[in-house]
Amino acid sequence: MQQAISKKGRLLHHIKEIEEEKKKLISPNSFKCGICNSEILKRAAIHRSGVYIRVICDKCLKKFSSDDIELMINLFAAFGGYFAKNRKPDYIIYIILKEFKEKLNNKGNSISLPELKLKMLHKALLYGVSPDKYFQGLKMIIK
Repeated sequence: MQQAISKKGRLLHHIKEIEEEKKKLISPNSFKCGICNSEILKRAAIHRSGVYIRVICDKCLKKFSSDDIELMINLFAAFGGYFAKNRKPDYIIYIILKEFKEKLNNKGNSISLPELKLKMLHKALLYGVSPDKYFQGLKMIIK
């Protein structure tokens, strides 16, 4: 009889632990933005991009267009990371674009132009360069 009571006590304790873990998962503080990786404390939106569903914070919703968000979700899903993961001063855009130009001019490079553009955009995003700034710089370099 006492063995049955102790089993019941352990089971109730286990259920309590599960309920506490469930509360942590549901709390708003446990969600991170699919773009900037910050904790979502206020309003957010759920964004679906193909098979990827991400929660996007209010700050990113205001900062980026829906096309930019779509692009970033797919790039981060493919290559990892998040916006401004390696935040550096603004001069980094020059370095990234210079690297792009060097790789573009490298005749022995086996990487295709579209693939190179995507990889360099991903790198720019990791350093906190917005898609708009990146594409503006890219236009200047290609001309």
